[in-house]
Amino acid sequence: MLFFFIIIPLTISILLAMVLFAALRVLWKPILVVILVLWAIGYYKHEVAPHYHNAATEL
Repeated sequence: MLFFFIIIPLTISILLAMVLFAALRVLWKPILVVILVLWAIGYYKHEVAPHYHNAATEL
């Protein structure tokens, strides 16, 4: 009974951690690029675009 509640979850969590670590070691650059692109789009929409919109409507 102890085996099922301690050893198996521990083994599964270690395997998952290893897989995640390996994936992050390979994919951290593409993930970073995607996050930066999404942030840039959001920044443009919320910070840059409204000012241009206001300037155009005031002319």
